[in-house]
Amino acid sequence: MLIIRKEQMAVFEAHMLAQFRQRMAGHLTAAFPDAAGGMTAEALNGLIDDGIAKAAGYGITQEGNVQRFLEYMLAHGPGFDADPETAWAGEVLRMTDVDGSVKMDWIDERQRQQSEDTP
Repeated sequence: MLIIRKEQMAVFEAHMLAQFRQRMAGHLTAAFPDAAGGMTAEALNGLIDDGIAKAAGYGITQEGNVQRFLEYMLAHGPGFDADPETAWAGEVLRMTDVDGSVKMDWIDERQRQQSEDTP
C-alpha cells in the first residue's frame, strides 16, 4: 500500500503551484501584453499569487476558473471585485450558494452582454 505523508503532499502541492504560476505568467503575458508585458517577473508572480488567494476566498479553486479570475484582474484591475464600475462582479463573487464555476460563468456572461451593448 502506498502512503503519502503530509510532508510529501506539501512538496507535491508546492511543485504544482509553481507549475501553475509559470503557466499563468506565460498565458497572461501573451493574452494581456499591455498590462502584463510591462510587469517584472516578480510583480507578475505576486499578482498571480494574490489572485490565487483572492479567488480561493470566493470559492474559486479550479485551475480554469482561477485563470479566468486572473484574466479579470488584468483586464479590469486587481480590485475589480470592489471597483464601482464592476461592482456587479463583486456581488456575484460574494454569493455563497453557488460554486466557483457558476460564478465565473455568470461573470463571463455579464461581460459578454456588456461588450455587445457597447458601440
